[in-house]
Amino acid sequence: MKRIFIIALMCVIALLAFGCEKAEVEDNRTEYDITVDFTSEKLVCEQKTTVVNCYKEGLSELVFLLAPNAYSENAVHKAYVKKLPAYGSVTVEEVSVDGEKTSFTIDDDGYYMTVPVPSAQISERRVVDIKYEVSLPECSLRLGKSEGFYNVSGFYPQLAVFSDDEFRKDSFSYVGDPVMSDVADFNVRITVPENMVVACPGNVTETVADGKKTITASEKRMRDFAFVASEKYTVKTTEKYGVTVKYFSTGDSDYGALASDVIKVFSDNFCDYPYATYVLAETPFVADGMEFSGMSFISPDATDKEKAVVHETVHQWFYNIVGSDNVNAPYLDEGITTFMTEYFYLLNGDEGKYEEGMKAIENAYFSYEKLQKMRGEKANLAIDGSIYQYSEYAYSMLVYYKSSLMFKNLFETAGASRFNKAVKGYVADNYFRWSDADSLVGNFNKAMNCDVKGLIDAWIDGTVTTATFS
Repeated sequence: MKRIFIIALMCVIALLAFGCEKAEVEDNRTEYDITVDFTSEKLVCEQKTTVVNCYKEGLSELVFLLAPNAYSENAVHKAYVKKLPAYGSVTVEEVSVDGEKTSFTIDDDGYYMTVPVPSAQISERRVVDIKYEVSLPECSLRLGKSEGFYNVSGFYPQLAVFSDDEFRKDSFSYVGDPVMSDVADFNVRITVPENMVVACPGNVTETVADGKKTITASEKRMRDFAFVASEKYTVKTTEKYGVTVKYFSTGDSDYGALASDVIKVFSDNFCDYPYATYVLAETPFVADGMEFSGMSFISPDATDKEKAVVHETVHQWFYNIVGSDNVNAPYLDEGITTFMTEYFYLLNGDEGKYEEGMKAIENAYFSYEKLQKMRGEKANLAIDGSIYQYSEYAYSMLVYYKSSLMFKNLFETAGASRFNKAVKGYVADNYFRWSDADSLVGNFNKAMNCDVKGLIDAWIDGTVTTATFS
């Protein structure tokens, strides 16, 4: 009896400890409460950002990213390459901290806003209210209007990521994903004209009054919040495996069932999809697609729309659930996602499609590597560069393709069972946190019961070449 009592007591203590840890994490998340009036050409917004100081004692300022200013005509680090018919920006009109109006400063390039706050001790909260307006650029980028569609992402002042005793101020880049995003909770209300259809993630309700429609969306543990609006949309709904998938398009296109299959396969093998809904919206976009928390943009002109849907859905695990430094180590984001996009087909029983996809990646990368070798000492085959070090072509070949071949090599070396165990451990260790190369190596070491650091390092630093595959 004594032994049974001790075991029971230990179980209770473990449960309480887990509950406290979970509560602490939930309590520490930043919360965004955003109201958007989009009944005119501009987004007129009010935002309450509740920030818990989990950074350092005596925190005296907060730094917010103003991403829309990367779309301005005079942007230092532009979000676009060619001149735009119309440019975008964000104008901050008023800032208050804990109910008191305060001054604020914006960097010379307009990209970061610093807000002074009363010195905060660890676990103290600061509430920052911001009134601002966003002008949408005319383009088919992450933020922009085109052909009757409105892509709205990165529109709100976002608390910068804190690292090395300060808030990071990464520059925007047209190549790669230039914004790191911490996990936060969102409550968003969007008011649009009554005939406008809004595609957005989260738990969504709609009300209509006086010719206007108000969409209310809420969700916990998201790295960002994005939406697309258009009068042209119809929505198709797929309900499978306990998740509702909504596919917004203008015609018969519907890849909701495919997205549901990806969610099923990755939930079964790595960890459950974290939300009740998943949204895909076809919208004019410069690339095949773009991932956000609980939502993806899909270009109607994607070269392979099916593959785009799979790729962006896989990002719900590798970007959203498992965060990484997509500015300085983008291979941890795009490389694993590119491999896992093809690996989905193998896990789903289509070995032929997996082999076909990986062969196409190999052929494209091998051609690139041969060209690089002709450059001699100027050749760069490393995948560990920051987004600022790559051209678009090199970024695709190295960060997407060569990195995915590294994961293929690990898969073939480890075997399916140990590979899945390593990835599952990697996801568990970095569940809504930040991952790094050490975590990746550690989980493969554990799963394979040997040290694979040298192998992974050789891929990362450019030592490995296509001779590996001959």
